[in-house]
Amino acid sequence: MGMKAHEERAFLIFEAGGGTYALEAEAVRGVLGHRQYEPLTTHSSCGIAGTIWVWERRVPVIDLRRVPLPPTADPLCIYVLTEVQGQLLALLVDELLDVVRVPVNPAGGRIRLPHGSAAVVTVEGLIAERVAEFGRANSVLPELGETAAAISTRR
Repeated sequence: MGMKAHEERAFLIFEAGGGTYALEAEAVRGVLGHRQYEPLTTHSSCGIAGTIWVWERRVPVIDLRRVPLPPTADPLCIYVLTEVQGQLLALLVDELLDVVRVPVNPAGGRIRLPHGSAAVVTVEGLIAERVAEFGRANSVLPELGETAAAISTRR
């Protein structure tokens, strides 16, 4: 009798805003580096810092870094491309660490790493957490979807 194989999933491990996070690889549409983003000219209460051009369209940038910097101050920006409500978004992170495969349900919502652990998160959860840091407790996802849609149609 053979041992039953455990189902595993892949996670992208990254640092952002002082934390280490694990985002399911299925949620990742790509990774970009070495690009500056164009800051918004108006304040966005849903956490959008600016835009970058990806695949011939404008994509909103959500800055999740520990210390957000002006776009021209850090030429080594790292973006994790993902989608929220059907809209492509670029998450600006501090550092990409690894891609790991773990059992389907990581114990306690954390993934053990050689030097610590990573919190398993969703894109929506990360964005809500970041926006809450700026005093917005209510859900920003509807506003984010609308703002992202408006940005992506601009040329």
